[in-house]
Amino acid sequence: MEHAEVVETNVNRLDPRDLNSIIQAVKADAPSSSQQTSAAYSFKGEEFGRQHEFNSSLVRKLSNVHCSEDIETVIPEVIHEPNVRNERLKIANSHPQVFQFLDIKTMAESFMSMDPRLSEFMESIKKRGRRQEKKTVHVLNALSEAGNSMVTCFLQPSLVSRLFQLE
Repeated sequence: MEHAEVVETNVNRLDPRDLNSIIQAVKADAPSSSQQTSAAYSFKGEEFGRQHEFNSSLVRKLSNVHCSEDIETVIPEVIHEPNVRNERLKIANSHPQVFQFLDIKTMAESFMSMDPRLSEFMESIKKRGRRQEKKTVHVLNALSEAGNSMVTCFLQPSLVSRLFQLE
């Protein structure tokens, strides 16, 4: 019993506002990973900075592997990421605006994670878009069944793939 009393006398209780101010101060002092890499070295070309950040992210993931369970989850992910990047590079070779699109997508995801209301709004827009797509497919199928050759043409996968190859 005496031990419990001693512990209680040494405990300082903090107000939740104090805790929040401490958390905010720590967050402000802790640089993010992107700030650390950019502060460490400034690249002449934006693409070099992107590659450096990509490589650093892979190194960070591999550095956190400590046991066999980690290996089974991290290694496939680390293999997948360069494969995805290589596919993006192939597409970007013909369509350089791909990187701009990916930057905008990443920024949008970041905003959505910071603001729950924005995230809910964007999700409602996606749901509305999915409903509209379903209606469009139903209309196209109905027109196709009615014998409209133009719609049938667009529904044939071989023609669609040829159209995309022409671009």
